[in-house]
Amino acid sequence: MLSNADIASMRATAERALPGTAVIHSGTLASDGGGGYTETFTASGTVDCRLAAISGAEREEGDRITAESTHIITLPADTSVETDDRVVIGGVTYNVTAVRDRSWEITCRVEARKVT
Repeated sequence: MLSNADIASMRATAERALPGTAVIHSGTLASDGGGGYTETFTASGTVDCRLAAISGAEREEGDRITAESTHIITLPADTSVETDDRVVIGGVTYNVTAVRDRSWEITCRVEARKVT
């Protein structure tokens, strides 16, 4: 069993390997006055990150990597990010398609689809 100190040490080491910067955008819905809605995204946080493209071999049809996902984004542990949020890295926008759940969260890893 890992101690809290072990996990903290592993997180610190992993965070030193996050060379980029990500801005997380959370969406909100607002009435458009005609019975529909408009989705608006607002920056909700900036964190360090690492971006990796998913190769064709990694695109599984199971309960992990989906056909929609084009990238894996690694963020610091305990980063607040949800499916359907957007992450902007280097001016490129990615829609979060899945947030991976793990027993010991050393980092937060999300699957995403490149938008722009």
